[in-house]
Amino acid sequence: MKNWKVTRYLIDAKKCIDSMMFIEENRDSLQHVKLRKKINDLRDDFYIKCAIVIDKSIPSRKERSLLKKEDEVVERIFKERDKNSAHKDDDYTPKQYHSIIEMIEDMQAEMNRLH
Repeated sequence: MKNWKVTRYLIDAKKCIDSMMFIEENRDSLQHVKLRKKINDLRDDFYIKCAIVIDKSIPSRKERSLLKKEDEVVERIFKERDKNSAHKDDDYTPKQYHSIIEMIEDMQAEMNRLH
């Protein structure tokens, strides 16, 4: 995959965070929108896009496997994608967040780890 396509996935992942920030800032005006579903969809899309960035940036399965073992953020990105975002596993236990802001901060930290 060409570098500009990988970059596009990274930008799209960042847009998911931006959209969640917009939702949080405009929650009162968006009261008629199903926010929980929208946030979950954005979060799922974020983890799928981040995993694609890693997959395409590190094409060797062996290297990705080593990276997952060494880097807890990368491991979490793949866990979220594999157990929750790409499909729902019965044994998946989601991290409990007290606010959307807390979720956004986690996603921002994970995004910062990718570049």
